[in-house]
Amino acid sequence: MKLNREALFELVADLETMYCNDPTASPDLPLLPQIKGDAMDVLVATILSQATTDASAKVCFDRLKRAFPAWRDALNASQDEIAGLIRSCGLSSQKASAIKRILDFTKGTLDHLRGISPEEAYSTLLSLPGVGPKTAACVMLFAFDRPFMPVDTHIRRVAGRLGLVPAKANAPQVQYLLQKVVPAEIAGKLHVLLIRHGRKLCTARSPKCVRCTLSRNCDYYSSSVVGSRVAASPGAGSPEPSMDSSGASSSRTGSMSGKAAMSLPQ
Repeated sequence: MKLNREALFELVADLETMYCNDPTASPDLPLLPQIKGDAMDVLVATILSQATTDASAKVCFDRLKRAFPAWRDALNASQDEIAGLIRSCGLSSQKASAIKRILDFTKGTLDHLRGISPEEAYSTLLSLPGVGPKTAACVMLFAFDRPFMPVDTHIRRVAGRLGLVPAKANAPQVQYLLQKVVPAEIAGKLHVLLIRHGRKLCTARSPKCVRCTLSRNCDYYSSSVVGSRVAASPGAGSPEPSMDSSGASSSRTGSMSGKAAMSLPQ
């Protein structure tokens, strides 16, 4: 599948067909679209969601919001107090430390980012303690409705298998490539649908390719699934004779050319 606007619109249409045409209607909706709105809410929720389930992160987020209805209310809270409230979602000490440092740094608000350009806002987010490209992009997409494309393990895997990006590209590289072409009107929808697809069918182990309607345009399916069937068929290892334009017999074997290595920002 080629990475261009038309392919991404088609991809969203196919994924919507598979996932009931409304990515907001299912109980398996990822966490951040549920939080969408306030920038500090999205930032804290993104931190909580790391290395845990969305359900667990949502429980901890709701617990924090009950304790601190406004994030300024948490400025006097200790790291241990925050950690105690989020202990059930794992890595509580590390996450509490990150949240506490960000609250101290921002005084509990990111409202000022709405009045500056998306590039400046993204750069400012990256300057916050412990905030990387994915977390900053989550805030830009779900708080400010900007066409950024945060990349988690599911999006990286699905995009690589489809052939939208090089299979070995890392998450920041995938984000860079997708953001260059993703149409603003489908950025959030594409993000959510790719995550759902990675969880439901295009799983890390034993992907359910036979149930996937994307297989007709999928590099992974063509090379790994169909290719393995061809290799296993009788006589697959022998070159097949063919006739050239002059009528002479020649031998040839099918091959797939590797994608050229790409030099991308880290």
